[in-house]
Amino acid sequence: PPPTPPLPPPAEVKLEVAGTAGWTVSPWLATMSLVYAWAPDAAYQNGTMAEWAKTHSLNTARFPAGMASYWNWEDPSGMMGQSTLNKSWVGPSAPADLWMNLTEYLNLCKAARMTTPLIGVNYNCHDYSKCTETAAESIARAERQVRFVVAAGFSGAFYYIGNEDGAPNHATLIAQHARAMKAIDPTLKAFWNDNDLNPTSLKAFLNETGTIMDGAEFHGKWPYGGSPSWLSAFSYQDWLTEVPLLEHKSKQTWRSKIKELRAAAVEVGRPEFLLANNEYGLGKATAFATSPTGGNFTRFSKSMVMVELGLEMYQSGYDMAAYWDNGDGASCNNCTSPIADHMLLDTAAGFRMNPMHFGIEMLAEAQNKSLHAINTTADRVHGFATVDAVGKLELYLINKFEVAMPITVLVNVPVSAVALLPTQVASMVDTPEDGHWGALRTTPAACVQSVCRLTLPPVSFSRIA
Repeated sequence: PPPTPPLPPPAEVKLEVAGTAGWTVSPWLATMSLVYAWAPDAAYQNGTMAEWAKTHSLNTARFPAGMASYWNWEDPSGMMGQSTLNKSWVGPSAPADLWMNLTEYLNLCKAARMTTPLIGVNYNCHDYSKCTETAAESIARAERQVRFVVAAGFSGAFYYIGNEDGAPNHATLIAQHARAMKAIDPTLKAFWNDNDLNPTSLKAFLNETGTIMDGAEFHGKWPYGGSPSWLSAFSYQDWLTEVPLLEHKSKQTWRSKIKELRAAAVEVGRPEFLLANNEYGLGKATAFATSPTGGNFTRFSKSMVMVELGLEMYQSGYDMAAYWDNGDGASCNNCTSPIADHMLLDTAAGFRMNPMHFGIEMLAEAQNKSLHAINTTADRVHGFATVDAVGKLELYLINKFEVAMPITVLVNVPVSAVALLPTQVASMVDTPEDGHWGALRTTPAACVQSVCRLTLPPVSFSRIA
């Protein structure tokens, strides 16, 4: 039978801000991701990206992103998925102006005032059968990398050892790298990557490696990553009605995933253990359905998916998150399938930012503030609230209805904790007349005696502050 059509939009949505704070929002949720092979000088050497990151409190950047298990930091190929450490490598490397090296990355961190870089370490060339070096040589290379980063002024950096390369099968080797690296910089934080991380595999890894690892990262896209044969493409209507967003390969919400992993970490005596989704974003183009009758995704609505995924990271209590990716692959020397409206920067449009940047900038304002959950009478209007150190209340809300939605917000936070109620609504809205690049529009917020009444624009993300 055909799917049941969604219910018509309500006349009004009522929301209620919880009186008790859940936690302090992590400072590592507004970040960037930099696939080094498609981070060209043309996008970064003029300083605009560093200035954007500094202005909007993006506190770290994941580098070289998905290439951690391919690159040789001392002799990068500059090529997607190719390493100078592999036996088959014959060269030549890509032109240096098409990719970013470690020195350029650290200079970007300095310019953006990112005090804690997030750097990938190659521990197995993605596949030891293709590698030209021994484990001892790999560890020595990782030690040199840490010394290089410390000499550049960055102690206490985050390092993720490997990327999508079967880490559970190499736990001891990863721990050996981490132990040697920490002998040089005891303040660094070491992560491993496992996209299929679950409570059982988390506990097994920690039981095998002891306390040397500080965190684990995994990746997840909407509607899914990769090309699973058992899943079909998802439509714009699918997204509009799906709350909360799922990782469709596992049918798990991001909220339940983090809750289960935190419980597992506590169970093995690691309540401080860090958990990160360091490649959240949009799946491949084939995962997004198109219809000749219309109602398809646009540049703007794809950015809304990305922003809602980010919203999930914030309101679910992740320690770190990085969207995938700054670049769209069009500048890469050996890439063939750039997706200009799936990433932050559209290369063909002169590195213009896709509309998701509005949401990234607004969400960044929530970092380091006390988070309060919000109950809603309509799932398609949802989000969270924050209260800062001086008692300023802010609301972060998405409206997934295709009509403007009047809302009433009841603030249950004690008056003594809320000194300042919101006065303005800033909304990320669609601009069909401009190719769906989106815009930020502001309207007044009417908040009196712990009740706010306002109208959210159709299919929009808003910060009420």
